[in-house]
Amino acid sequence: MTAIDYAALYPCGAPRRSRLRAALRYGLVLAVWLGLLAIRPRLALSIFRERRADSPIPRWPR
Repeated sequence: MTAIDYAALYPCGAPRRSRLRAALRYGLVLAVWLGLLAIRPRLALSIFRERRADSPIPRWPR
């Protein structure tokens, strides 16, 4: 059994397919959040304020 060196396989970073998948997933998450915002705005804003620390959406100063 040999280890695979992914840095050698993908020297320019993540493969295109995984970047596309990440972009689609992010778009889907935003679509669900916007739908929740339309239906239950208070809950959506609460979830938005308590999102993960590593969220790509920047935080606003309080």
